[in-house]
Amino acid sequence: SDRLMQTVMASWGAFARCGNPANPHVPEWRPFDPVGRQTMCLDTECRLASDPGGQARAALDGLPFYSYGQ
Repeated sequence: SDRLMQTVMASWGAFARCGNPANPHVPEWRPFDPVGRQTMCLDTECRLASDPGGQARAALDGLPFYSYGQ
């Protein structure tokens, strides 16, 4: 949607200008930390979520590491 496009463009623009993607189109954008895993979910209604997709990510933790190459 146009609203999402404007939000993404404003976020990238703010990040390019000052290193912080915060802008009037999104709620408070906190830095990521590995404990709380706060992540901005960009959508028509943006929100800050704690570890979105965490269950799916945790399910992958038990898999062996795979490396391409030799």
